[in-house]
Amino acid sequence: MGADIEGVRRFLIDANNEGYGNPDVKIEKADDGGRIINHTDGKWHFYDYFYGGHPYAGQEVVYEDGKPVWAMQYRGWVHDTELTPSDVYVFLRKALLQAPEQHPYRGPEEYTEDNLSYVNSWQGDMTNFSGEEVITENGQEIYKGLYFGGTVDEQ
Repeated sequence: MGADIEGVRRFLIDANNEGYGNPDVKIEKADDGGRIINHTDGKWHFYDYFYGGHPYAGQEVVYEDGKPVWAMQYRGWVHDTELTPSDVYVFLRKALLQAPEQHPYRGPEEYTEDNLSYVNSWQGDMTNFSGEEVITENGQEIYKGLYFGGTVDEQ
């Protein structure tokens, strides 16, 4: 039996809104230096485990009834700007809250605020995808993030 991919998609939208993009999210510190974001709703559980800040890398996993059914790995970094990484990540968080409902992997295709623009391009669907997100400042790239993921089966 495969994952309820429509259920994963709907839950991931909720988890993203309660996850890293949410400025009030609770981030737990792990013993190994990583950080963890958890979100649960009924039979669904979202687990985001990441390291670093500038650059950073991590993995999100969605569980259905305690079994992993979907995962995404990601890595991002800030470069070529006088803005602090914190300033760039505040903007990134705003973009992540705008994720499209049919493709809630990261942020929307485009999001702009003042002189910062976020562009997200991906290929594939919820079962198997990869993508790249870029933030530009006055047209110059200052951030890049790469990600890939999809469904996982039971061992």
